[in-house]
Amino acid sequence: MVRYNQYRPCPEIYYPCKYLCVGSMHLYLTALALGTNALHAFLKHANVYGLAFAILTLTSLLFHTCPRDDSLYSQVLFWLDQIAIYTVFLVGAYYALQTPMFQLIPAWIGLGICILYYHYGRLTQQFCWDPQFASLYHGYMHIAGSLGHHSIMLALP
Repeated sequence: MVRYNQYRPCPEIYYPCKYLCVGSMHLYLTALALGTNALHAFLKHANVYGLAFAILTLTSLLFHTCPRDDSLYSQVLFWLDQIAIYTVFLVGAYYALQTPMFQLIPAWIGLGICILYYHYGRLTQQFCWDPQFASLYHGYMHIAGSLGHHSIMLALP
């Protein structure tokens, strides 16, 4: 098993996968934090939101468990994970548009952290794209996104 701060490269295909540690316990735990969003959404009767988070939790757990290579399985898993991410984002945006802005401050902070860690990090080869700390920052992204979406769900009736 890969230790917390070790890095094991995998083939350069998609995502910052070559920098994520397959078998990193903190990535499993932070992916499970997304499952709390699914539960919260189902409790708020936002079933599409809950289903999107349930699928995202499952694909995240699989994505961080399975070694990534050029196989069809890895490619399909990657695209399923991407679809789940964008579905959660779009459904969250839909609910956010119906929410007073002051209640969305944690969601905006979470979105900003995700953009900084992933997209800005990609441009500068930092954060989620840094060979030494990629899995750590990716875990932070799971937590920031989860908390941001919880703040959106708190405003739901």
